[in-house]
Amino acid sequence: MCRHDPLSDVSVQLIERDNGEIFGLDMDKDDVLNSTRTDRYGNFQLQGCHNEIFVMQPFLHIRHRCTYPMWGKYINRKTRIELDQDWVQFPFSSDYDETPKDMGLFDVTLSPNTTPE
Repeated sequence: MCRHDPLSDVSVQLIERDNGEIFGLDMDKDDVLNSTRTDRYGNFQLQGCHNEIFVMQPFLHIRHRCTYPMWGKYINRKTRIELDQDWVQFPFSSDYDETPKDMGLFDVTLSPNTTPE
């Protein structure tokens, strides 16, 4: 949501963060696992799969436009939402569950991880 309005038709990427440096070289870039666009109500579904040596560090990257009454115009923004380990599953484990999880509602204008694009 953006000030109580659904974020419709915005880009959402599921990304796995990597440390970026291996032996001082910038070799290990973040991995885009999947991407989609929200529907007119701001809903989306994503899943991704990735082999990782270390702990998975997934996050959502949302590119959106919000109107700011103070300026009276739309401003391009990006929001990063960190996903904790509860969102990471291992497909060969006995407790693997393919049921979609609901993130609930969140307002990107209130997120400390929203920045100008």
